[in-house]
Amino acid sequence: MMTKAEFLNQLRGMISNLPPEEVERTIGYFSEIIDDRIDDGMSEKEAVAGMESVESIANSLVPMQTELKDMRQNSYLASRVRAIFLKDVNSPVRLVCSDSDLITLDYYESSYKAYHIDLSQSEELVIRCEILRKWSGLFGFNYAFRPFTLGIPKTYFGSLTLETTNGSISSGGVDVSGSLALKTSNGRITVENMTIGKLLSLKSANGRLALTGLKAGEISARTSNGKIEAINVRAEQNV
Repeated sequence: MMTKAEFLNQLRGMISNLPPEEVERTIGYFSEIIDDRIDDGMSEKEAVAGMESVESIANSLVPMQTELKDMRQNSYLASRVRAIFLKDVNSPVRLVCSDSDLITLDYYESSYKAYHIDLSQSEELVIRCEILRKWSGLFGFNYAFRPFTLGIPKTYFGSLTLETTNGSISSGGVDVSGSLALKTSNGRITVENMTIGKLLSLKSANGRLALTGLKAGEISARTSNGKIEAINVRAEQNV
């Protein structure tokens, strides 16, 4: 049986003809799956043995690559957005620092999947995913390893709600003056090095919650069939 490193190295070699950013996203996605299985009690080799074969994964990426359209990018002045609501489907979501005064969106669209984005007069940025047609590839859903990346300034004076299905959510390196709500199914939620002015709400099914270096007004964390880990976490009110 292969180790994690052997599995990922073999996969990297078989998909090396794809664009470099696609290779890294793919490797990162399968690395996370293996780590989740190890967190759930499997040995490293058991976790790898339960994966699809490297050949099956590599072969499944060929039609996906031909269907893929260009990466989309949008940006908005953060001072004009008081709240953000993102609802994705079957994709990881990442909240990162934009290193500017802009809110940035980096994502993929395809003949399978599109996004509707609207900035309302009430200054709420709403992002909703639409599945255009079902894809019957390796995972039974579309482009699971291509994340939606939301960038916000280091200090954001608003609130955020980020939701997805069958994907992880990661958030770190930014401070939010309002509330932050993260919700997924069948995925882990990771929150690192953040200050949340009001409520930090985390909810997952079949996923681990990992909180590190956090301060919030209040914290609510719920999951089923997964662990909750909290290191250096403080709340002014309830946890």
